[in-house]
Amino acid sequence: MLHSSRSGIRRLHESLQRADCHDPCAVSEALSGALAAQGHVDTAIRVLEDTGRTIDDEQLTAVVRVGVAALASQDARTWHHAADEMRTLAPHAPESVEPLVCALLTIHEGGTGRIDAHTAVQRVTARLHAPVHPRLRTAFTAGAAAVLEWADHLDEARGLLARELPALPALPVALDLTSQAHLHLFTVHATVERKLGRFRHLVDRLTPLLDGVRDPAVRLPYLRALTAHAWHELGRTDLAHRHLDALGAFDEPGVSWEWEEVLHTRARIHLDSGEWQQALTAYRRCGERHAVRGFVNPVGQPWRSGAAIALAHLSRHTEARALADEGLRYAHAWGTPRHIGTALRARALTLGGRERLETLEEAARVLGTAPAPTELIETLTDLGRAQIVSGRRRKGRETLRDAQGLARTLLPAAPGPATDVLSTGAGPLTPRLVALVDAALRASESGRPCRRTDPSPALLPVDELTSAERRIVELAVQGLTNDQICASLHLARRTVESHLTKAYRKLGVTRRTQLATRLAVGAATTGR
Repeated sequence: MLHSSRSGIRRLHESLQRADCHDPCAVSEALSGALAAQGHVDTAIRVLEDTGRTIDDEQLTAVVRVGVAALASQDARTWHHAADEMRTLAPHAPESVEPLVCALLTIHEGGTGRIDAHTAVQRVTARLHAPVHPRLRTAFTAGAAAVLEWADHLDEARGLLARELPALPALPVALDLTSQAHLHLFTVHATVERKLGRFRHLVDRLTPLLDGVRDPAVRLPYLRALTAHAWHELGRTDLAHRHLDALGAFDEPGVSWEWEEVLHTRARIHLDSGEWQQALTAYRRCGERHAVRGFVNPVGQPWRSGAAIALAHLSRHTEARALADEGLRYAHAWGTPRHIGTALRARALTLGGRERLETLEEAARVLGTAPAPTELIETLTDLGRAQIVSGRRRKGRETLRDAQGLARTLLPAAPGPATDVLSTGAGPLTPRLVALVDAALRASESGRPCRRTDPSPALLPVDELTSAERRIVELAVQGLTNDQICASLHLARRTVESHLTKAYRKLGVTRRTQLATRLAVGAATTGR
């Protein structure tokens, strides 16, 4: 079921009100799931709570209470209260209910920094073969897989998900979005794909699902943000913006944690585009929402690391270092190499000289032990540049070639639904990480110095364009006006003008008519 229409919700509500309703628990679960899919989490919780008050069966009452807590995990205003309810229930929970109680408490305590990754994994794996109530089995699987994914036990998470998810390629269209547990399974699966750098697979899996949603109230912000991030990594930042813009605005402080991923994706794209203040604003908004939930673990969105890099670019070095150190402290508390390495990289980029080099070397060593290809490529690129700056040009180029080889393993090669989109316009675009490393290697081979003040691997050398800037410049060279470029790429006029202004500066031109010559010279120099 790919949509939750108002009429469907009305019919479920009417069925629940009838005295002869055969299974009020099942109906209330479907109704609450449909409401939650539309973003009405508070109403969904009330539906389940009202049903729970009418049940005499002790075990079924516990099932409903845990269902309420699972829904409440989406809402900052009720999540802590729900966790306290689960702590009260845990000592005397029925055997078939206790595993999900444990999974929810593990998620809460992991997010709020009360336990580390090792403890979290121990808790859920000890219950993987325990009996679970049929109504809670999918929710427990999703919760346990989420904990394993947080801890970077990605193979175990995928194996667990395979027990419940329908077989591919039927996965997207087989989802019932009125089942929040089922949707959570798919969300964890997509997050694992993103962590492994399988961006093409992510787009191929999520696109049919997002295209199949017909109810405008069902926005699926987390999955759309993951799709936007994947398109950005594939070199189609225009499509990334299209997905994010389709979500519209969200200002209510209590809305689902899913919107934090939207903010983090926007911040990431701003950072990669050199838009430091916009990146900082988005990262801080993400952090403010984390603070409301008391969420300190970097597993959700490592906003402190991104904000520290943006602050360093804005020459606010004291703030940058303090935030990077805070992020590193929380990463060590959780204890996974991915997040420790990511935080070390951010700290390195707030430093200079030998300290930067040594911290980047440590970050690369740590990330080399994790299933974190994206983070490792970015760190190796930083390290290679830092080595060249320090006078170790040969070693720096070796490091960059290592990063290049790893980046090319992530190239989208297999045919799939994304093929036509990737091949539109001037031909297939280069994924971000490949372009990033290739640009650093070209700079090292041409003898151009790496800038010592550059704290970000996402900022290319001054005469290199980002993929978004290059695409806009190519359309301008073809004779399209700014308005025509806006229509072609589905971008706001100010976005097109901003990218063109930056491209003019990087290419050293002042008029539109000079663009074609500069691009031709660049192509001849780089062999493109």
